[in-house]
Amino acid sequence: MRSLAVASAALVTCLAACATDHTAPSTGSDGGIVAADATSVQIHITGGLAPTPAAGSTCQPMDDLYTYTIATRVLAWTTCTSATGDNVFAEAPGSATLDAASADQLHAALLALAPEMTTVGGDITARLAYAAPSGSGSFIHIEQANGYSDVMDVVYSFAP
Repeated sequence: MRSLAVASAALVTCLAACATDHTAPSTGSDGGIVAADATSVQIHITGGLAPTPAAGSTCQPMDDLYTYTIATRVLAWTTCTSATGDNVFAEAPGSATLDAASADQLHAALLALAPEMTTVGGDITARLAYAAPSGSGSFIHIEQANGYSDVMDVVYSFAP
């Protein structure tokens, strides 16, 4: 009977002390990911189930970079695409100046990004980095963060 009590106590102790914290790092203000004084934000998306690029390709499919400069409201991007459909991939740069309403929507979505409590497997990796007067920060697997789809909805309304 004593060994059952000792085993039970050990199990309770391990459950309390051995639990893994799955909270993603928070580098921004107010528990968010992006600092309130961020001046620019960059999202780099790689991976995914993409075709093998044909000879002559200059990039890998699903290697996309989006940079947003808050003061100028400029969203710039470089995506890897096959414009001709022949499986030859090349970088396709572009940019757009967001109207005030879209800029406000994107800025609010960036500030609302919050770390997710669980780890999700997947073949896509999205990395976010920001620069701010208070310092810079970065976050890997931003695709797992609460609010990621809100950010990308605005980005994809302007960029491919």
